[in-house]
Amino acid sequence: HGGAIAAYRIMFFLPPRDPNGLRIARKSHWTGEVLMCPRNLYPDVVKVRKEFERTGAYILVGQAEDGSEGSHVYVGESDNVRTRIKDHTDVSKEFWRDLVVITKVDGSLHKADVRYLEERLVALARKSQLTIVHNIKEPAPPRPTEAPKADLDSFLVDVLAILQLPGVRAFSAELSPAAWPSSPPPPALARHNYPNTALGEFLFHAGVAPGPLSPPRD
Repeated sequence: HGGAIAAYRIMFFLPPRDPNGLRIARKSHWTGEVLMCPRNLYPDVVKVRKEFERTGAYILVGQAEDGSEGSHVYVGESDNVRTRIKDHTDVSKEFWRDLVVITKVDGSLHKADVRYLEERLVALARKSQLTIVHNIKEPAPPRPTEAPKADLDSFLVDVLAILQLPGVRAFSAELSPAAWPSSPPPPALARHNYPNTALGEFLFHAGVAPGPLSPPRD
């Protein structure tokens, strides 16, 4: 309390060596994993990557058609994300351009955990004036006891910090000390990029703002 916020590192691994393809984000000393890929590539990516077989929460992300800062999102969860995403490729969900999957490398997220994360993400998105939420039903997860809830809330703060890097701002209204009193919001950041490599590193300190998840449409 009252001391300096320790720096930490977030790494983006790019398996196809393409910054606009699949990106896998990990944070130092953290078991979480956030996978991101554009819609046009997801069928091939989801089919071959075993990470999508885990239990996890996921976000379908789209940008406002008028070019404004608004976002469209749908939040879901599944004990096998790969099978669930197949249900979101029809015309009823044409809005999304990017897929975000939240999981853990050790497979320690359980069904009750991801149901809680889904409910929290939907609630945070609904509080953002710039976000249109495509969830029709309100998630009603089991209420975790105090200790698991604290762990999940801490995990969610890390996820929200990672999502800021590629420009997913649908939930950013809640990245404030009032909303997360025990976990300060991520400061501005500077990016350290290494050309022609499959790994980019981000170190949080004073710097520039992140860019969009996907490049804008022509």
